Amino acid sequence: MVINETPIQGAYIIEHEPFVDDRGIFTRLFCIEELQKTGLNKNIFQINHSHTIQKGALRLTFRTC
Repeated sequence: MVINETPIQGAYIIEHEPFVDDRGIFTRLFCIEELQKTGLNKNIFQINHSHTIQKGALRLTFRTC
């Protein structure tokens, strides 16, 4: 995740950095630790999105943020 401040105080643009490999795409949509750096404190810890194109591919999720 890349979090950029905007000219509007308290507003941020969050850009996702997808991880792409031969299985498809994995994107972390939300990470509490990264958002807390901006002063945003919510009770959601992490949200991910993946699109797997390889049949039978497995993805293991570890807390990496």
